[in-house]
Amino acid sequence: MLGKALLGYMPVQLAQALASFGGVWVFTRLLGADAYGQYALLVSVMALAHTATLTWSEAAAYRFHAKAEAEGQLPDHYRSVLVLWALACVPAVVLIGLAWLVAAHAPAYRPGLAVLLVVLPLAGLVTVSLETHRAAQRVGSYVALELPRVVVGFGLGVVLAAFSDLGAAAPLVGLAGGTALAAGMALPGLLARGRGGRFGPARGRMHFAFGWPVAAALLLDLALSAGDRFVIAALLGEAAVGAYAAGYGVADKTLVVMAMWATMAAVPAMLLAWEQKAHADFEAHARRFFGLMIAILLPAAAGLALVARPLAEVMIGPELREAAASVLPLIAVAGVFNGLQHYFAEAFQLTRRTGVRAGLMAIPAVANIGLNLVLIPQFGLMGAVAATLSCYVLLIALYWGVGRRFVALPVDGGMVVRVGLAVTAMAVCVSLVPAWGGIGELLAKAAVGAVVYGAVAWRFDLGGLRSLIKG
Repeated sequence: MLGKALLGYMPVQLAQALASFGGVWVFTRLLGADAYGQYALLVSVMALAHTATLTWSEAAAYRFHAKAEAEGQLPDHYRSVLVLWALACVPAVVLIGLAWLVAAHAPAYRPGLAVLLVVLPLAGLVTVSLETHRAAQRVGSYVALELPRVVVGFGLGVVLAAFSDLGAAAPLVGLAGGTALAAGMALPGLLARGRGGRFGPARGRMHFAFGWPVAAALLLDLALSAGDRFVIAALLGEAAVGAYAAGYGVADKTLVVMAMWATMAAVPAMLLAWEQKAHADFEAHARRFFGLMIAILLPAAAGLALVARPLAEVMIGPELREAAASVLPLIAVAGVFNGLQHYFAEAFQLTRRTGVRAGLMAIPAVANIGLNLVLIPQFGLMGAVAATLSCYVLLIALYWGVGRRFVALPVDGGMVVRVGLAVTAMAVCVSLVPAWGGIGELLAKAAVGAVVYGAVAWRFDLGGLRSLIKG
């Protein structure tokens, strides 16, 4: 089942990865250093506003789908999802409107903020639809909705960046087009499934009680992963933000996409086993999930670090290339811990202890801001990455240590060692490839790394990869 789910979600993950890589390649060239930095800050504002206002309803739409299905109340669930989304849109629009007013002294940001007034409500509608598809394990419906949004949004953004004067707002206008298309596709299905259902205050309170701590935790996670961009902008300027964001767009985004791919495929089965109190099945699903994450994230991070220089030469525009290449290896390491939090956070999601998760998330989020203020003036962008890496390590330690009180999610140390040895063998072989630069070096090192790690992973069935492929 896990293998089929991974295969089913693959088109979306490939599209998101291509859009992420393609976005760095295209927009660092078409927008220039300052405009790309402005775009990166606008994306951070969008993510923060979305998480603060809409994410709680999206998280609840996923978490309570199985419960509603078991109780024969799916129409009520879908009607509630739509009502709560509509309510959540109000503060979302107000928040972006306030940001637009505050940006009076920075007019370059105002067009992008105006676009976000449209994007946020539509994105919330699409996401609640996607979350219900994921909860119901309707993989085909998920892909059919998300794939057009990614492809159309990215394609339109590229066209506008190349042939319009929209500047930093161009990719966001493209995103608005793709999101509007997906929202038009999602709404009829949500209305149909909610037909005859009723929204009750008790259900709304249940959704909010579960969802707001999830949103708070994710908001703090964004403060950890993106808050440093505002510190960098204040201390080093918008061009430095562009270089930092370009490095993240190549390294961290790649690892997060991989982690989310594994999470989307593995977690619904874990949740179902948990709700059914099938403890042996839950343990087996969780162990496979952890092994898969380790088998994917460690070699991917090592590979990104090993090809940082030629990758930056190929992917990132010349104005931002040198600075981005210097921070890319550490960003890749931080990405491993960023990805692993999706596994360890399940201890709080499954037991509905989302408030505890939010409280824990506050510790590294606050520490990250403090470390950035201390390290960036001394070490520049490298200080920002070091701060983020340290705080992600702290986050995983907190999630693991406290989460075990609620659910003792399995951690297979033997799997970590075996994957680590395979990654070491891969690194040794890749390091033997001459560093002649450019796309030739990148392709040669990527091919060697993939062959060596793939052979070892297949031989020893690391992360159950061979079992997944066979069936």
